Amino acid sequence: MRSRLTWGQIAVGGILAGILVVPYLAAIQQAPPGGEFTGFLVNPLDGFSYLAKMRQGLAGNWLFRLPYAEAPGEPALLFPYHLLLGNLARILVLPLIHVYHAARLAGAAAMVLAAWLLLGRLPLAAAGRAAALALTVLGSGWGWILVGAGMFSADLSMPEALPWYSAYSNAHFSLALAALLLGVAAFVQPPASQLARLGLGAACGLVLGAVAGYAALPAGAAMTVWLVAFRNHEDGSAVRARLPVWLAWMVGAGAWLVYDYGLSRSHPVLSLWFAQNQTPSPAIPSYLAAYAPILILVAAGLWLRRKEIPPAIWFLVLWVAIIAVSLYSPFSLQRRFALGLFFPLAGLAGWGLEGMSWARRRLLLSGAIASGLPSIALVVGAGLAGVHSGQTGLVLDVGTMEAMQWLGEHAPQDSVVLAGPETGNALPAFANVRVLYGHPFETPRAELKRDLVVGLFQGEVELAAGLERTEGGRIDLVFYGQEERLLGSPMWLGDLPAVYANGDVTIYQVPTP
Repeated sequence: MRSRLTWGQIAVGGILAGILVVPYLAAIQQAPPGGEFTGFLVNPLDGFSYLAKMRQGLAGNWLFRLPYAEAPGEPALLFPYHLLLGNLARILVLPLIHVYHAARLAGAAAMVLAAWLLLGRLPLAAAGRAAALALTVLGSGWGWILVGAGMFSADLSMPEALPWYSAYSNAHFSLALAALLLGVAAFVQPPASQLARLGLGAACGLVLGAVAGYAALPAGAAMTVWLVAFRNHEDGSAVRARLPVWLAWMVGAGAWLVYDYGLSRSHPVLSLWFAQNQTPSPAIPSYLAAYAPILILVAAGLWLRRKEIPPAIWFLVLWVAIIAVSLYSPFSLQRRFALGLFFPLAGLAGWGLEGMSWARRRLLLSGAIASGLPSIALVVGAGLAGVHSGQTGLVLDVGTMEAMQWLGEHAPQDSVVLAGPETGNALPAFANVRVLYGHPFETPRAELKRDLVVGLFQGEVELAAGLERTEGGRIDLVFYGQEERLLGSPMWLGDLPAVYANGDVTIYQVPTP
């Protein structure tokens, strides 16, 4: 089944492009005097960690070491996408943040194109495909209604929950979704060539496994169940055509998942990170609010067309059901399974809308999209308001930025820096240094290290005693800026020689014992 892009669909894509670009351009002008926009409007805590990973690629590395651990252990084949982006920045001689956002926009384009290709392989007429694509690109939820009650549902707080939010927040979610959708499209309607089936399935599985392997599990499970349950509903040649795609997909994604699982058990440092990396799902009402408009369309469409559900539509139903169960499975990254959920829902909604009159279809589609726009506006507006007010993470003061850049130019590689928790989160993004604490997941024994950092700056822990509680028994430099001054003014700081000062920040050197 062929699918052509219409001018209306191109316009919808243009609206998405505006959402993804304009707020970031506006944020550059919104920073208060003396502050600088960091490049992140959503979750700068993880945003800095992405740049820190890219910085390792900028140094020419293709293996990953935890930047938020003073003793990271042996390098491993993790985060290859961010390392690739860092190497590209090195080759092109471009700032990391520019490469990052270029990759974010390229991933968004690939995601929308992959969604369009998948919709063209489903049993949808032109009206259904257009509706599904519009929902995919601009769909959101009713979380805005609950904000007054103090509840922030998934459409306001989980970038993985919605396609536009995924593309708005980071670079790797969109790429993962593009690989996911292309793999599913190849399964639903396999290419004519056996080699193409194997190649496309393997490529999509490998990319998805390398970037966000967990998203492959519900889709892979849906493919498996569908192959078994509907093997008698199609001729043997159709089933045999899907098997190579399914097998290559499972092998490609599964290889990464097995490798990651092995690291989580065997690597002495990374295993601590995996153990801390907990992202549980919010309560069910959070998801219901986030998906309410599209769930209403899906329910209405399935009821209206319940007597004529074709096998490919049953595949979408299976996919949604398996994701829904996975969101509360005994898995540390529960909420990550929401990545991809919106796409089968959009396909089901588009198929259901086909069974309605043109007027009703237009009314329901417009209502579903329009009723979710306030949630999009809230997310975008919150980020811009945070930049305008100088919120830490979204904005860094110029003195702090200059001091970080000095470290990037003068500090020996892998120097261990003592800095406040928020400064420690940003430092590895701007300099090839390590910090005592900088990330609640990526710093091994994070709570203990955070307490140690705070205790040192508050003067409750002497420097000599603090050194004994570090993994490598060393701290090379102390970053003392605005955040650190708010924590305290320890007596031991006066015994250290200053190696840099700019009025806002002083960097001290810790003599080698």
